[in-house]
Amino acid sequence: TADEVYAATYKRMEERNRRFYQRYPQDVELVRSLVAGLHAAPAPLPRGGTLTARRFLQLGLLLGSASGFEALHDLLELARPPSADGLPDATSSLPD
Repeated sequence: TADEVYAATYKRMEERNRRFYQRYPQDVELVRSLVAGLHAAPAPLPRGGTLTARRFLQLGLLLGSASGFEALHDLLELARPPSADGLPDATSSLPD
């Protein structure tokens, strides 16, 4: 049934999310911060439309693809604020 398919898909995506944050633990607080900020003030997109927290969270669909972990992490790196010296935070790209 459709309910069984959705339940199985939910379990797979829940596991993919767990594995993503296990691989990139530095992304946990960044995602929380971005979602909180978008809840408070959705952002206009360059080509029209609005980036809401709900729309941002749809990026999690990337985790269903073969290269999704890296693609999502790379997008999050673009949103990461620079360190105090103006350079990207070096610890954000260290391998596990």
